[in-house]
Amino acid sequence: PARFRVLATHIPPLDDVSPDIVTPLLEPLVHAEVKPDVMLNGHAHHYAKVENNRFAPTSEMCYLNGKRHIMELPWPTLISSLGTAIHCRATKDALEFQVLLPEGQGKLIDSLRIE
Repeated sequence: PARFRVLATHIPPLDDVSPDIVTPLLEPLVHAEVKPDVMLNGHAHHYAKVENNRFAPTSEMCYLNGKRHIMELPWPTLISSLGTAIHCRATKDALEFQVLLPEGQGKLIDSLRIE
């Protein structure tokens, strides 16, 4: 079996995006015996990191002001934006994600490590 499981979806499980599409697809995984270790999303146009069902302080303000909510999930989630790139380094012991501002800047704005 694979050491790590990454779930990638275009649409994130945000209550204001498409809960009628995403929630039914994710619900079986929430209760599955084998769960993803991390989920990667796009579509939302604003960067966010969710750990323990809370938006991390590095998330963009539209998430931190309480106007957007995410489905409760038992795994961390990275939501990419139009202005970020998510790079992953995989070893036998860990997945290391770096969230960078592209366009020649390469500035690290966030990271996530899964062991």
